[in-house]
Amino acid sequence: MATAFKPKVYMKDNCPFCFKFMLFLTEAGLLDQFEIITAHSDNETEMGSYRAFLKEKTGRQASFPTVETDPGHYMAESDDLIHFYAGQHGIDLSRLTALPYYLQGPFKAQIDLFRENRTLKEKLAA
Repeated sequence: MATAFKPKVYMKDNCPFCFKFMLFLTEAGLLDQFEIITAHSDNETEMGSYRAFLKEKTGRQASFPTVETDPGHYMAESDDLIHFYAGQHGIDLSRLTALPYYLQGPFKAQIDLFRENRTLKEKLAA
């Protein structure tokens, strides 16, 4: 008897985009339907291995999260993944509470800090 395919989620620890997708899966009650594979950013060998694997499979620079949605088919970008699985499972994103809270608060603040840091680095380099 063939085993049903379980999508594989390639995550990077400490990644706000990965957390966003993980929060969606958890709040939507879908987490148990996925195999979670976490790459540890403090391990250069491991990260290099995952990046090379995902580049080979997707044909582009690795990004996290990336999901093997079907055997041999990969999709990246947290927003695209959230909309894909919400649509596939009939989940109304407007009815979720934790995900919007994260997006409006901690996620937004982290992205704002990232942009500010990038701008300051560019000014220092000039």
